[in-house]
Amino acid sequence: MTTKFDEIRDAYQRNMFVSSAEKIDIPKLYEQLPDLTVTNDYGENLYHLAAQFTDANAIKFLQEAGVNTSCDQYGNTALHALTKTRFDYDDPKLEERALEIYGTAKALLAAGVNAKKKE
Repeated sequence: MTTKFDEIRDAYQRNMFVSSAEKIDIPKLYEQLPDLTVTNDYGENLYHLAAQFTDANAIKFLQEAGVNTSCDQYGNTALHALTKTRFDYDDPKLEERALEIYGTAKALLAAGVNAKKKE
């Protein structure tokens, strides 16, 4: 069974490979969620998902909506999820990607995500 969390994750992944005209409106998916506290099977929340896909705007949306940050079942914060971000050193847009990662890290810290090492 596909969950709302999975739908958003799948939309992020799809958007990586389609033209601009075919992209799914991710902010709209967040806005239409009846429950912003959805998680996956590992307890990752929407902060984790937004971090993994370097979506600083989604993080700001969650923060403004009053969603609390939390760890997954393994003690990983959304900052840990940010380390899963994929990039290619040979990408001609590497500098742009680096700025997305930086902006996401700043948004996570502003949202109060704990930067301490997981226990």
